[in-house]
Amino acid sequence: MSGEAIVISNKYILIQSGDGFVIVDTGSPMSFHKSGRLSFGGISHGCPTSIVGVDVNAVSKNVGLNVVGLLGMDIMNKYDNVLFDYRNSRIIVNDVRIDKSNIISLPSGSIMGIPYADISIKGRDVRVFVDTGAPTSYISDTYTKDLTPKDRLHDYHPVLGDFWADIYDVGVGIGAHSHVMPFGNLPDLFRMSLKMVGVDGVIGYELFSRYKVLYENNHLSVCPK
Repeated sequence: MSGEAIVISNKYILIQSGDGFVIVDTGSPMSFHKSGRLSFGGISHGCPTSIVGVDVNAVSKNVGLNVVGLLGMDIMNKYDNVLFDYRNSRIIVNDVRIDKSNIISLPSGSIMGIPYADISIKGRDVRVFVDTGAPTSYISDTYTKDLTPKDRLHDYHPVLGDFWADIYDVGVGIGAHSHVMPFGNLPDLFRMSLKMVGVDGVIGYELFSRYKVLYENNHLSVCPK
Protein backbone atom coordinates (compact mmCIF):
# COMPACT_ATOMS: atom_id res chain seq x y z
CA MET A 1 0.00 0.00 0.00
CA SER A 2 1.16 3.51 -0.79
CA GLY A 3 -0.52 6.86 -1.04
CA GLU A 4 -0.44 10.51 -1.92
CA ALA A 5 -1.54 13.55 0.04
CA ILE A 6 -3.89 15.66 -2.05
CA VAL A 7 -4.74 19.33 -2.28
CA ILE A 8 -8.08 20.57 -3.56
CA SER A 9 -8.10 23.98 -5.26
CA ASN A 10 -11.15 25.36 -7.07
CA LYS A 11 -12.55 21.80 -6.89
CA TYR A 12 -9.56 20.36 -8.77
CA ILE A 13 -7.64 17.54 -7.07
CA LEU A 14 -3.84 17.83 -7.12
CA ILE A 15 -0.70 16.22 -5.75
CA GLN A 16 2.48 18.17 -5.10
CA SER A 17 5.41 17.68 -7.46
CA GLY A 18 8.57 19.65 -6.74
CA ASP A 19 7.78 23.36 -6.92
CA GLY A 20 4.40 22.78 -8.56
CA PHE A 21 1.32 20.59 -8.65
CA VAL A 22 -0.02 17.77 -10.81
CA ILE A 23 -3.75 17.56 -11.58
CA VAL A 24 -5.21 14.10 -10.96
CA ASP A 25 -7.49 13.64 -13.96
CA THR A 26 -9.40 10.40 -14.55
CA GLY A 27 -10.98 12.16 -17.53
CA SER A 28 -7.67 12.15 -19.41
CA PRO A 29 -6.34 8.99 -21.07
CA MET A 30 -2.82 10.48 -21.08
CA SER A 31 -0.41 11.93 -18.52
CA PHE A 32 2.35 14.52 -18.83
CA HIS A 33 4.91 16.32 -16.67
CA LYS A 34 7.25 19.13 -17.64
CA SER A 35 10.23 17.02 -16.47
CA GLY A 36 9.24 13.93 -18.47
CA ARG A 37 8.76 11.90 -15.29
CA LEU A 38 5.79 11.71 -12.92
CA SER A 39 5.82 10.12 -9.47
CA PHE A 40 2.66 8.46 -8.15
CA GLY A 41 2.22 5.95 -5.36
CA GLY A 42 5.96 5.80 -4.74
CA ILE A 43 6.82 4.89 -8.34
CA SER A 44 8.34 7.21 -10.94
CA HIS A 45 6.88 6.88 -14.44
CA GLY A 46 8.21 8.22 -17.72
CA CYS A 47 5.71 10.39 -19.57
CA PRO A 48 5.47 13.09 -22.27
CA THR A 49 6.49 16.63 -21.34
CA SER A 50 3.25 18.08 -22.74
CA ILE A 51 -0.07 17.16 -24.35
CA VAL A 52 -1.17 18.84 -27.56
CA GLY A 53 -3.90 21.37 -26.86
CA VAL A 54 -3.23 21.73 -23.13
CA ASP A 55 -2.11 25.26 -22.20
CA VAL A 56 -0.44 24.85 -18.80
CA ASN A 57 -0.63 28.59 -18.10
CA ALA A 58 -4.38 28.62 -18.74
CA VAL A 59 -4.85 25.51 -16.61
CA SER A 60 -2.80 27.04 -13.75
CA LYS A 61 -4.92 30.18 -13.87
CA ASN A 62 -8.16 28.22 -13.51
CA VAL A 63 -6.79 25.86 -10.85
CA GLY A 64 -5.24 28.69 -8.85
CA LEU A 65 -1.90 26.91 -8.39
CA ASN A 66 1.22 26.32 -10.47
CA VAL A 67 0.41 23.24 -12.58
CA VAL A 68 3.43 21.32 -13.92
CA GLY A 69 1.73 18.13 -15.07
CA LEU A 70 -1.33 15.94 -15.28
CA LEU A 71 -1.83 12.39 -14.00
CA GLY A 72 -4.10 10.49 -16.38
CA MET A 73 -5.45 6.99 -16.78
CA ASP A 74 -2.41 5.59 -18.61
CA ILE A 75 -0.52 5.70 -15.30
CA MET A 76 -3.42 5.03 -12.91
CA ASN A 77 -4.27 1.85 -14.84
CA LYS A 78 -0.87 0.43 -13.83
CA TYR A 79 -2.10 0.01 -10.25
CA ASP A 80 -4.35 -2.74 -8.90
CA ASN A 81 -6.61 -0.22 -7.22
CA VAL A 82 -6.84 3.51 -6.55
CA LEU A 83 -8.96 4.85 -3.68
CA PHE A 84 -9.93 8.53 -3.79
CA ASP A 85 -10.62 9.84 -0.28
CA TYR A 86 -11.23 13.58 -0.44
CA ARG A 87 -12.41 13.89 3.18
CA ASN A 88 -9.06 12.63 4.47
CA SER A 89 -7.10 14.48 1.74
CA ARG A 90 -5.49 11.38 0.30
CA ILE A 91 -5.30 8.88 -2.53
CA ILE A 92 -4.37 5.30 -1.59
CA VAL A 93 -3.04 2.84 -4.17
CA ASN A 94 -2.63 -0.94 -4.14
CA ASP A 95 -4.34 -1.41 -0.76
CA VAL A 96 -5.32 -5.06 -0.24
CA ARG A 97 -6.92 -4.22 3.13
CA ILE A 98 -9.69 -1.93 1.87
CA ASP A 99 -12.86 -2.40 3.94
CA LYS A 100 -15.54 -3.38 1.42
CA SER A 101 -18.32 -4.05 3.92
CA ASN A 102 -20.13 -0.79 3.14
CA ILE A 103 -19.22 -0.51 -0.52
CA ILE A 104 -21.68 0.18 -3.36
CA SER A 105 -20.69 -1.38 -6.66
CA LEU A 106 -21.72 0.74 -9.66
CA PRO A 107 -22.43 -0.48 -13.21
CA SER A 108 -19.21 0.78 -14.74
CA GLY A 109 -16.33 0.23 -17.12
CA SER A 110 -14.21 2.37 -19.41
CA ILE A 111 -14.50 3.91 -22.86
CA MET A 112 -11.34 5.06 -24.62
CA GLY A 113 -9.51 4.46 -21.35
CA ILE A 114 -11.78 6.80 -19.35
CA PRO A 115 -13.91 5.32 -16.54
CA TYR A 116 -17.69 5.63 -16.71
CA ALA A 117 -20.54 4.74 -14.38
CA ASP A 118 -24.29 4.42 -14.80
CA ILE A 119 -26.31 6.68 -12.50
CA SER A 120 -30.04 7.38 -12.57
CA ILE A 121 -31.91 10.61 -13.33
CA LYS A 122 -35.71 10.72 -13.36
CA GLY A 123 -35.77 6.93 -13.19
CA ARG A 124 -33.60 6.56 -16.28
CA ASP A 125 -30.13 5.03 -16.43
CA VAL A 126 -27.64 7.63 -17.54
CA ARG A 127 -24.04 6.85 -18.51
CA VAL A 128 -21.51 9.45 -17.39
CA PHE A 129 -17.75 9.69 -17.45
CA VAL A 130 -16.31 9.84 -13.91
CA ASP A 131 -13.80 12.65 -14.04
CA THR A 132 -11.67 13.91 -11.14
CA GLY A 133 -10.61 16.74 -13.45
CA ALA A 134 -14.16 18.14 -13.63
CA PRO A 135 -14.93 20.75 -10.95
CA THR A 136 -18.41 21.07 -12.48
CA SER A 137 -20.57 18.11 -13.54
CA TYR A 138 -22.42 18.19 -16.86
CA ILE A 139 -25.39 16.42 -18.36
CA SER A 140 -27.35 16.56 -21.61
CA ASP A 141 -30.12 19.18 -21.65
CA THR A 142 -32.56 16.28 -22.12
CA TYR A 143 -32.54 15.95 -18.32
CA THR A 144 -32.85 19.65 -17.44
CA LYS A 145 -35.34 21.02 -19.98
CA ASP A 146 -38.12 21.31 -17.37
CA LEU A 147 -35.85 22.84 -14.71
CA THR A 148 -35.00 26.47 -13.93
CA PRO A 149 -31.31 27.31 -13.73
CA LYS A 150 -30.15 28.30 -10.25
CA ASP A 151 -26.80 29.77 -11.26
CA ARG A 152 -24.44 30.46 -14.15
CA LEU A 153 -20.79 29.49 -13.83
CA HIS A 154 -17.56 30.05 -15.71
CA ASP A 155 -15.58 26.93 -16.65
CA TYR A 156 -12.56 25.97 -18.72
CA HIS A 157 -11.82 23.00 -20.96
CA PRO A 158 -8.47 22.46 -22.73
CA VAL A 159 -10.22 21.94 -26.08
CA LEU A 160 -13.22 24.26 -25.69
CA GLY A 161 -11.41 27.03 -23.84
CA ASP A 162 -13.37 29.32 -21.51
CA PHE A 163 -17.15 29.05 -21.48
CA TRP A 164 -20.20 29.74 -19.33
CA ALA A 165 -22.87 27.22 -18.32
CA ASP A 166 -26.29 27.41 -16.70
CA ILE A 167 -26.39 25.25 -13.54
CA TYR A 168 -29.41 23.21 -12.42
CA ASP A 169 -30.26 21.23 -9.29
CA VAL A 170 -30.74 17.67 -10.58
CA GLY A 171 -32.07 14.65 -8.67
CA VAL A 172 -29.51 11.86 -9.04
CA GLY A 173 -29.48 8.22 -7.93
CA ILE A 174 -26.14 6.62 -7.00
CA GLY A 175 -26.94 2.98 -6.31
CA ALA A 176 -29.75 3.12 -3.73
CA HIS A 177 -28.78 6.63 -2.56
CA SER A 178 -30.51 9.80 -3.78
CA HIS A 179 -28.93 13.24 -4.03
CA VAL A 180 -29.60 16.66 -5.47
CA MET A 181 -26.48 17.70 -7.36
CA PRO A 182 -25.61 20.76 -9.45
CA PHE A 183 -25.19 19.95 -13.14
CA GLY A 184 -24.53 22.20 -16.10
CA ASN A 185 -25.53 21.56 -19.68
CA LEU A 186 -22.83 20.28 -22.00
CA PRO A 187 -21.60 22.72 -24.65
CA ASP A 188 -22.73 21.51 -28.08
CA LEU A 189 -19.30 20.31 -29.28
CA PHE A 190 -18.71 18.43 -26.02
CA ARG A 191 -22.23 16.96 -26.05
CA MET A 192 -21.89 15.66 -29.61
CA SER A 193 -18.49 14.08 -28.97
CA LEU A 194 -19.80 12.23 -25.90
CA LYS A 195 -22.99 11.15 -27.68
CA MET A 196 -20.86 9.39 -30.30
CA VAL A 197 -19.60 6.98 -27.59
CA GLY A 198 -22.94 6.58 -25.82
CA VAL A 199 -22.21 8.90 -22.89
CA ASP A 200 -24.65 11.57 -21.68
CA GLY A 201 -22.51 13.56 -19.29
CA VAL A 202 -19.63 13.92 -16.86
CA ILE A 203 -19.68 13.69 -13.07
CA GLY A 204 -16.73 15.01 -11.12
CA TYR A 205 -16.23 16.80 -7.83
CA GLU A 206 -19.84 16.31 -6.72
CA LEU A 207 -19.39 12.52 -6.61
CA PHE A 208 -15.97 12.54 -4.97
CA SER A 209 -16.99 15.08 -2.32
CA ARG A 210 -19.82 12.77 -1.17
CA TYR A 211 -18.16 9.35 -1.39
CA LYS A 212 -14.88 7.56 -1.19
CA VAL A 213 -14.45 6.27 -4.74
CA LEU A 214 -12.59 3.03 -5.52
CA TYR A 215 -11.28 2.30 -9.01
CA GLU A 216 -10.29 -1.36 -9.24
CA ASN A 217 -9.94 -3.70 -12.22
CA ASN A 218 -11.63 -1.23 -14.56
CA HIS A 219 -14.60 -0.98 -12.18
CA LEU A 220 -15.93 1.77 -9.90
CA SER A 221 -17.40 1.42 -6.42
CA VAL A 222 -18.35 4.07 -3.90
CA CYS A 223 -18.48 4.10 -0.10
CA PRO A 224 -20.51 6.66 1.87
CA LYS A 225 -18.22 8.78 4.02
